[in-house]
Amino acid sequence: MVARAERIAALLVGTLLFAVDARADPPAPAEPAAKPDEQKLSEAKELFKQGNSLRAAGDVERALDFYLRSRALVASVPNTLNAALCLDQLGRFDEALDLYEELLTRFAGELSDEDRQAIGPAMTALKRRLGSLDVAANVSGALLVDGRARGTLPLTSALPVIPGEHLVRIVKDGYDTFEKRISIRAGERQLVDAKLRRLAHAGKLRVDAHGELAGADLFVDGGMVGKLPWEGTLTPGTHLYHVRRADLGTAPARAIVVEGQTVLVDAAPKPLGPELRVVVEPRTADFFVNGVPLGKGGWQGRLPLGTYSLEAREDGYHPETLSRSIAPDSAGRISLKLQVDPDHPRWSAGKAGHLWIALSGGPAFASSVGSDANLDCDAGRCTDHGAALGAMVGVRGGYEFPMGISVELYGGVLALSESLTRKRDAEFGREGGVTSTSYAYSDRIRMAGPFVSAGVGYRRTLGGRFGASGHVHLGAAFPSSRDEVSAEASALGRTVPAEVQGSGTSVRSAAVFAMPEVVATLRFGHLEIGAGLGVALFLLKGPRYETGDTRVMGATCDKPASPMPIDCAPGEALVAKERAYGPFVLWVPGASVSYTF
Repeated sequence: MVARAERIAALLVGTLLFAVDARADPPAPAEPAAKPDEQKLSEAKELFKQGNSLRAAGDVERALDFYLRSRALVASVPNTLNAALCLDQLGRFDEALDLYEELLTRFAGELSDEDRQAIGPAMTALKRRLGSLDVAANVSGALLVDGRARGTLPLTSALPVIPGEHLVRIVKDGYDTFEKRISIRAGERQLVDAKLRRLAHAGKLRVDAHGELAGADLFVDGGMVGKLPWEGTLTPGTHLYHVRRADLGTAPARAIVVEGQTVLVDAAPKPLGPELRVVVEPRTADFFVNGVPLGKGGWQGRLPLGTYSLEAREDGYHPETLSRSIAPDSAGRISLKLQVDPDHPRWSAGKAGHLWIALSGGPAFASSVGSDANLDCDAGRCTDHGAALGAMVGVRGGYEFPMGISVELYGGVLALSESLTRKRDAEFGREGGVTSTSYAYSDRIRMAGPFVSAGVGYRRTLGGRFGASGHVHLGAAFPSSRDEVSAEASALGRTVPAEVQGSGTSVRSAAVFAMPEVVATLRFGHLEIGAGLGVALFLLKGPRYETGDTRVMGATCDKPASPMPIDCAPGEALVAKERAYGPFVLWVPGASVSYTF
């Protein structure tokens, strides 16, 4: 579709770029001030050129704004065609079709047969993407679709509309306003048969105008009802009105009509900014300008130059507000997208919870694993001691109830490693010939294995995409633990290697732990990214290693002297049957990626 549109642009715009520019007139002497029509034409050309530059740079939204402003001054084939192309690219197919039809009617005399044949296929493709709305009513009134004026009843043909949900309104002086929400599909033709009732209870609204606004168009509740000064019958209550004449007008304002009375209001004109289109998601959200409600799903129109507060609200969503200054060169489109407030009662009332699954984990560290070897460090026997380092990773899953509480399971792998060096002293020999011996040990403690836990969590949204959650788990790890110990013995100035029987032998156990955790989250639809900190509290003592005596590996002890040399040292049970770990605290900073079903 875009490629076809580009071919149309190349065909027409290249030859019709405001044909006035194509003439190569000789320089002319200075003339008096240009006539108003000539001034408008010059301004329209400049706006058109700026639109072309923006479109070439890929800024279709702003380019459309310049083309529409050029059309407002002097409508022509080039600015009408380029505006249609932009609308097509932006998915506003119904508005694009309207402009293509205008090219074939209003500018029929400026198009060749070849031009018409190029535009025809583009219109056919657009019609396939649209539905059509046929509206009939018992009165002639102003027809609005999603707050946008679409003509006056009766219609001469069905209206093209974009597939989706739409709010149809019919406004007629002296009658109740008709409203109906419809849903339409591409290719579908839908009939709305409106029956407007005469007002049983009514008041009157009179809008006076002074100076430049005399004869201006008056819009009440979005539909044009007449020209100023105006007086008409309306239902009691609050009504919105604004007036417009060329580039002067007012912002939408509220008038409270009282039954049996005439309410008088004045209109103060101000210069209007460019056409503004506000799109609100979801389409059911209420839109406000300076606190004045302008309908649901957005608004399209012109506001006087100045600064405005734009706001969208709907139950179950976080409100969105922004301040926007309207200037002569303001961009023509504004988006307000509301973020769901998952803690709102709207989503929890009568709603089941949901399942979720996550990949979770990160590094893990502790000052020690609390083994008997670590107790030597506590007693001052260690010459070097590093922290226990490793990782804890796994898969989580759970079911979250509407109030944010979830029940959870967590399973994965835990691995830790710790190194230390220590000294132990002993004596051997006969009375009067005792040998003092020093043993130096280098320990490399390892524990690794699967773990499982179960717990509860609570998640709360902090605003927008941001949230936080807390979790408490109780579980057990099933590590294989071992201590690879190397040793040497020293006495009487001589040092020899030594060995620890059973060094490096693995023992298995169940290590019970409790783990509270806090997590900060960032949500993108069903996907959530988290970063947090857990503290695993290992509560019980571990098993004992199957280690035995420490034996020296020196020379043969044939003729013992007194005192005996280190080669004659007997086996010592200095590090035999030590515990693999004791109660300890493991810190687990980590990250997670979760998906909600």
